Amino acid sequence: MPKLTINLGLRYQFEGGFTEAHNRLSNFSPTAINPATAAPGAIVYATPGDPYLQASHTRLFAPRIGAAYQLSQQTVVRASYGVFILPNGAQQGANTNVPGYAISQNLQTTDQKTPVFQLSAGPPPYVYPDASVHNGAIANGTNINWWPYDSLQPYVQQWQLSVQRQLGRVTMVELAYVGNKGTHLLFPRDMNQVPPPLWGPGDAQSRRPFPQYAQIRELYNDGDSIYHALQVRGSRRFSQGLTFLANYTFSKSIDNSSYDTTSGTGNTYQITTNTALNRGLSQFDQTHRLVLSYLYELPAGQGRKWMERGGLVGAMVGGWRTSGSFVASSGIPFTVNSGAPNRTGAISGYVYADCIGDPSLPGAGAARWFNTAAFADPPPYRFGTCGRDSLRGPGSWNFDAAFMKSFKMPTRWLEVTRAQFRADAFNLFNHANLGLPGSTTGSTAFGTITSASAPRVFQLGMQLLF
Repeated sequence: MPKLTINLGLRYQFEGGFTEAHNRLSNFSPTAINPATAAPGAIVYATPGDPYLQASHTRLFAPRIGAAYQLSQQTVVRASYGVFILPNGAQQGANTNVPGYAISQNLQTTDQKTPVFQLSAGPPPYVYPDASVHNGAIANGTNINWWPYDSLQPYVQQWQLSVQRQLGRVTMVELAYVGNKGTHLLFPRDMNQVPPPLWGPGDAQSRRPFPQYAQIRELYNDGDSIYHALQVRGSRRFSQGLTFLANYTFSKSIDNSSYDTTSGTGNTYQITTNTALNRGLSQFDQTHRLVLSYLYELPAGQGRKWMERGGLVGAMVGGWRTSGSFVASSGIPFTVNSGAPNRTGAISGYVYADCIGDPSLPGAGAARWFNTAAFADPPPYRFGTCGRDSLRGPGSWNFDAAFMKSFKMPTRWLEVTRAQFRADAFNLFNHANLGLPGSTTGSTAFGTITSASAPRVFQLGMQLLF
């Protein structure tokens, strides 16, 4: 039997720029001349000859390699590396409220009884804006989105090195180093923010790079992330009525944007043109995380160690199983923001607080989680000095448990029918996991925790298995 096994792979992927069947697309162009202002910055439209408003990525290669080496009969070393191409998040919402093609249709009966249309005929067709409105100045004075033509392709590199050791017949332990690096991740922000050298009193709108627009939400892939973790894992295959799994992770995740495409959160920033200043702990970073789970069959009842002959007592006591899970983790980071009006002159962007002292607080609790005197509002025409995600919230732990019993049901129409009764307890010990404290200066809740996780919940259920 060979001691060394190596797997090699190469994936090719094509990501096309977005198009629309009838070329009903538009985008912002920083170089096109706006007909209303005679200045750069205008809306451009897809045409039959040029339907693409974003470049296609045709040379995407993702190599993968994995290796396993058997040190002994019970010990194996594994290592792997892979590149994984991510969907282009900059295409998200590319055909939503497109300037020049945005449509809406509200059908409402006037007398509350006459139908606006018959289902057999279908709703009346949408009325699209006339082609005469397709000019570069159509969105002047409004907030717009911009999908840069040359938006880079996001990808993630993942790697791991692990040692697995079998203990006995059914138990295994594993020690692993795991890492991944995200490159060209989606980091949307207002690229029409007033540049720092121009901050000051007066009309800030006129100092925007494109003053004919309000915010220009740029969906550009210049985010990055790095993650390192030490993972310890132990597991037992089901044997003699017991199986369990234990995982511990010691990790750190750093990025310049924790943007979540699902919720649209996690992309706080101060200066849009300097992403390096936004580098800090990921919004979801947890230094420690422990997960324990188990399933145990009580050794009583038919086919088990005790009361296997059945009878009334065996029917009542036998056939029970219990399962549970315990999860404990460190708190997640958060940013202290200034509660004062945005006086930077930049118009857009978050304003972090100034750090003027030590935020640590002996005996921190829900009433006062950190030293609020360590933060102040920055003076006008300057952003705050505190970093992103510089403080950490409270940790949490939770234990859920379940008890189940299965028994046969005598039926005439099915060969075997089982009923399962189960009782579930969520947050069995009714432990209050505190939420994040108020993190905005000047707020009455600044530094105070006013939220907690759900209390204990019991749930009873019955299901038929056939």
